[in-house]
Amino acid sequence: MLIADHTLRLAAYRRVQQLIDTSLTWSRSAMLAGITSDGERMPLCSVQRGIFKPRQMQQLLSITTVVPRSGGRIWYEDQRWLHGQLSAGADGIDYAFMGRDPHAADNRWLREACEHATPIIFFIGVAPARYTAVAPAFIVDWSAARLTARVSFGLPGEPWWQMPASFAERRHATRVVARQIARARFRDAALHAYGQRCAMSGSGRALLLDAVLIDPADDLTADTGVPLTAGLVLDRSFGAAFAADLLGVDADHRIHAAAAVLYGDDHPSATMWRAVHGRRLFLPHTPELWPDRERLARRFERFRASA
Repeated sequence: MLIADHTLRLAAYRRVQQLIDTSLTWSRSAMLAGITSDGERMPLCSVQRGIFKPRQMQQLLSITTVVPRSGGRIWYEDQRWLHGQLSAGADGIDYAFMGRDPHAADNRWLREACEHATPIIFFIGVAPARYTAVAPAFIVDWSAARLTARVSFGLPGEPWWQMPASFAERRHATRVVARQIARARFRDAALHAYGQRCAMSGSGRALLLDAVLIDPADDLTADTGVPLTAGLVLDRSFGAAFAADLLGVDADHRIHAAAAVLYGDDHPSATMWRAVHGRRLFLPHTPELWPDRERLARRFERFRASA
């Protein structure tokens, strides 16, 4: 890998990690803002094309797939199959070429990334105009006959330039990515349903909000999926209290604080938690998206037993 490419690639990788640490999903504008090197901006993706090599680099930097808006055109088959392949637990996923000419420039960049084992960034659409990222990803196969490139993912905790060597490692990496993508999709849909506010406090600080499962045993990567009614949108403080059974919610959507919260004052957030005791949740406008009463009832029994 060329030194200049390596330096820019590392800076881009670090920027993506910052985006992931700040929020699981973001708009394309955050990707286009990119990084600044020697006073010059370098975007992390293209405005319209999925396969992207910035002019400052000699090798591929990123690939992108999108979720079309309702009724929108499906331009590439990977828009149909990507999430299914992730949930199937394969050793990677297939990414469609740009057009039908395997020797077009965009597709040559894919082939060169395969030949050089170049670590790239994979921006994955989780909702219309919303993305998350996997980095590093690697092009591990390139097929002119099928007009697809095979993409595998790096292992957590390994050096960002290191490609998993075995089928088992690649399959494990795919499962990790599947969980990340499922969580990102669930969070994005839940925040939209709840109007970007915490169901307990009503806070609208989107960067502090997350979608939490009422029943921790629910598997977001299951083939059948998990409905939005299986979760709540809570900010980090209230989510931590809910996870620790310091706050509970009954089947009628009423919030209850544990005795340790009501009669103790040793936790910095206890005052906020006490303030919501007895309130009802802030719920989505659509009743069909309200949290599932049976799940709430089961979780509330656990809360009462803990209390």
